[in-house]
Amino acid sequence: LYHGQDGFDLKFASPTGMWGRGIYFATNAVYSNDYSHFNSSTSEYQFFLAKTLVGDTTVVPASSSLTMPPVKQSTLAQHEEERYDSVTAITDTSVNYVLYDIGRAYPAYMITYKK
Repeated sequence: LYHGQDGFDLKFASPTGMWGRGIYFATNAVYSNDYSHFNSSTSEYQFFLAKTLVGDTTVVPASSSLTMPPVKQSTLAQHEEERYDSVTAITDTSVNYVLYDIGRAYPAYMITYKK
């Protein structure tokens, strides 16, 4: 999956993202191009190709108030809530996954290019 924002640190994740404060990964590299980092000293753009563990994911409508995946419906009657591992975020141009636990992603490659 592709990640075009500046790093994998949740401290720097936007609190106003469409699916809340998380780290966003796209299945489509062109989508990540819009969020790529521009290095002005080399006039190059950069984004990551990451290894991710999306785990048990669920599609949810956009909500900037999300800070973690939702609770699984099957566990609502139990004493302990079980949450999904990630959120599937569908846009017009890409299927994306939002992780709220950065231990589920590893930056495998840095893609550097010029437009």
